[in-house]
Amino acid sequence: MRVRFDVIRFIAAFFGGTNIATYKNASDILPADLLRELQRYVDGDTVYVPSCSETAWGEKSGGRQRLRERNDEIRALYAESVPIGELSRRFYLSEDSIRKIIKNKS
Repeated sequence: MRVRFDVIRFIAAFFGGTNIATYKNASDILPADLLRELQRYVDGDTVYVPSCSETAWGEKSGGRQRLRERNDEIRALYAESVPIGELSRRFYLSEDSIRKIIKNKS
C-alpha cells in the first residue's frame, strides 16, 4: 500500500498538484458517540467529508487556473486553424472534449 501512495504522490507532484488525499482514523479524532453513529451508516467504508470553506474546487491547488489557461490555449490554437484532431493529440483529450472546450467560451 505504501508504494501505491508514493506513486499517487509522484503523479500529483508531476502535474502540479499538492493536495493529496490523506485519511485519518475516525476513532482518533471523533467523540465515541459520534463514531458509533457514523458506523451505523458507513461501517468500514471510506467517507469524504467536505470542507466548510467557501473555496471553489481547484482554487486552493491552482488546478482551476491551470485548466482555464489550458482551455484558453486550446481556443487560441483553434482560432489559428489548428485542427481538432491535432489539438486532441497535443493535449491528450478526446476530440469531443476539445469541441466542448471550444464551444464553451468561459
